[in-house]
Amino acid sequence: MTPPILDPAFWTPLRVEKALVLAIPYGSGALGLLCCAIGLGRAGRFHSRAMLLAGLVAFFWLYLYTVCWKLVAPIPDPVEESIWMQVWQLRRGLTIYPNPEAAPAIGYMYPPVFHATLAGLFTLFGPHWWVGRLLSIGCSLAIGWLIYRIIRTDTGSTAPALIGALFFFTFYQLTDEWLDLMRVDTLALWLSLLALWQLRRCLTRPAAVWWGVLCTVLACYTKQSSLYVVLTGGAWLLMTQRRAGVVYLLSVGLLGGGLFALLNRLTDGWFAVYTLLDPWRHQANWAYLGDIARLLMRSAGLWMLAAAYLWQTAKRRGYQQEPQRLLWPLAFVGGCALSLTNSLMAGSGVHNMMAAVAFLCVLIGLALHEWRDIRWLPVALCLQLIPLVYIPVLPNRVDHQLRQRLMQEAANAPGEYLARCLTCAQLNGKTVHDNLGAVDELITTRLWDGRRLIHEVEQARFDPLIVTETYGSRAIQAAVERHYVLTETVSNAGSGVSRELRIYRPRRAVRDGR
Repeated sequence: MTPPILDPAFWTPLRVEKALVLAIPYGSGALGLLCCAIGLGRAGRFHSRAMLLAGLVAFFWLYLYTVCWKLVAPIPDPVEESIWMQVWQLRRGLTIYPNPEAAPAIGYMYPPVFHATLAGLFTLFGPHWWVGRLLSIGCSLAIGWLIYRIIRTDTGSTAPALIGALFFFTFYQLTDEWLDLMRVDTLALWLSLLALWQLRRCLTRPAAVWWGVLCTVLACYTKQSSLYVVLTGGAWLLMTQRRAGVVYLLSVGLLGGGLFALLNRLTDGWFAVYTLLDPWRHQANWAYLGDIARLLMRSAGLWMLAAAYLWQTAKRRGYQQEPQRLLWPLAFVGGCALSLTNSLMAGSGVHNMMAAVAFLCVLIGLALHEWRDIRWLPVALCLQLIPLVYIPVLPNRVDHQLRQRLMQEAANAPGEYLARCLTCAQLNGKTVHDNLGAVDELITTRLWDGRRLIHEVEQARFDPLIVTETYGSRAIQAAVERHYVLTETVSNAGSGVSRELRIYRPRRAVRDGR
């Protein structure tokens, strides 16, 4: 009897696809580790560092392979779809911070730099998912390069700089696989690192403070939590170059405050509601402590190494001679504090810890150079790679089928519709109505009561009403239950990205047989 694996009929396109998904990244990574392990026949610092670098290169290749696969076949998440909606509005000359009682659509609370950048790229390359994803992937690669430059400049050593930069990509899965998504996080983190890098250059080039001001304001207007750059960078400059510190803080305050006043005036005060009051009124979600603990436990060795480096740095004296030693430890502490706060309040999990992770990788490289005589340290970091290994979660055929079904429903719908998934609306030229997740944000924080949307639901304006997540306030859900009938449910249970599509029709339409 022929074994199934030798039967040509066994190798369907889907099985070949899965085999390649596993064989290419893991095979090449294992080959690199094996070659390095063979070279460890002679014990020595060089060989242990070579093995560590080989392991990190394998992780980096796995990251690239995963994001490139997801780039060509993306399954958008809800916030990506909201950003797409806002960029679509921006390209049509509409505000993305509207009065929810008068506007047809509500977006999330992020500032506009990412949206404006994406709108410009869409103008050049067209409105494609891969354009937005490629922007985030490019920013993540730029973050790795900047981490390398920071460590290389401060230490003069290449190997610790490479190790610190490559460690950043080992956190890809632990930070919820957010480095490639069409979201604001990677652009904000890159601008934050670039701002601090420019402030670091003020020691030799005083004019660099102006580049630091520009990058800081852009970072804060990409994501609000980038405020830690102002706190840590300003504090460091005041301790080392008081005049430059005063100039930096005053310039950031004037430029950032002026932009805020302008945008708030242009939106009749709603810019402040979306970007300031909404995030400020969020309550801490302590359930996310479990996710944060998972990240810390699986990378405990790295955080312990950073803590030891911080302790040694705190015991030193003579910072006036080496002021650059203070900046990155301060940035790490500030990034950890604000990342932790943001993770608990934003209700989005451990991806908000990416800022802390980036500065953690900087400290790893600095510590490796500082403690280069400790021969067992690279070996210990090699062992730390074991709990970080992950299997890539890639788009699959079931997810594509569900998305195609959603697109078809949107295209064939006789009237307007309300959906958690918004992309299909723009692509089919229909009127876009509220993103239910963003509606929840405003209702939960008591910045809007949802009266207009509830009235539209009660008037059965949406036909059909398509929902892909269980979002919506209790008042909205009650209105849906009174005036709509659930006619169909499409599920992709068991696939890589779990989703459920619920299709509602107005009760009177069902009753009349329409």
